[in-house]
Amino acid sequence: MTTAGGAERETHGGATNGSPACAEAEPRAALAAPPTPRRRPQEQWSAQQPWLAQLPPERLVAATLRGLEPEGWTSVHDVHWPGRPLANIDHLVVGSGGVVVVHTESWAGDLSVTEGELRVGEHVRTGQVARAAQAAAAVTALLAPRHRTAVRAVLCLGDRSDPAVPVAGATVVGRAALPGYLRSLPPRLTPAEVSGLAQYLGVRLGGTQPPEMLTTAALLPPSRAARRRAVRAGTDVRPAPTVTHPEADQRPGSRVRSALLRLLVVATTVGAGAAAFAVPVPGF
Repeated sequence: MTTAGGAERETHGGATNGSPACAEAEPRAALAAPPTPRRRPQEQWSAQQPWLAQLPPERLVAATLRGLEPEGWTSVHDVHWPGRPLANIDHLVVGSGGVVVVHTESWAGDLSVTEGELRVGEHVRTGQVARAAQAAAAVTALLAPRHRTAVRAVLCLGDRSDPAVPVAGATVVGRAALPGYLRSLPPRLTPAEVSGLAQYLGVRLGGTQPPEMLTTAALLPPSRAARRRAVRAGTDVRPAPTVTHPEADQRPGSRVRSALLRLLVVATTVGAGAAAFAVPVPGF
């Protein structure tokens, strides 16, 4: 409204600014507003960057692993599973801590481990963890014996931050805690070994065809390896027939008697022939 001096003053709820009625109205409005819910760090991150929540977990884990490249880790993604043409390995990362085979999942629910069994919410997930361990075993078979103990299996929860927990021959860890887990691994490989193994595995697992999974049968002679594979398949494999001497199964004493008998027969035949030639023939 306009005062007598001509200056305009704003009104608020029937009272002018600066009046006690206006001063009381503002705190009341603030108290009446609903409180803003607090968000967890990962929820705040998704709220600030909504496009991250729309990415598949595999792409999120791949981006996390690529962020470790300045620290000496080299990663490849979506490569062949040795010996399984229809399966793949989500991620393979090589660094000073070893060769880490990473399988990615996206699960909701509370995570708990009881007597070696992993539960997420109401579901048992131990089988998926064992799958990650099997993939690591297939990669291990491709390496030289001195590097096989450096292979580790990880099941990464792509949209979680759970700390690392060992289960069924592998380690279950949330994506947010994955870099810390890799940094905590004791040094196992030299920089030269890291470079060589990363290049070797990238070529072997990134080709057009998956490599065969090597087993201990590759160290056996061909005949024994074929018999072992046939036994596993449930077929009957008979050894190849061998030709042996008729006297191979005779005892040493029997062999001596047989030799003497042959000599006696030969001597008798020669003596009879000599005697026949010694008899004079009439007319000569």
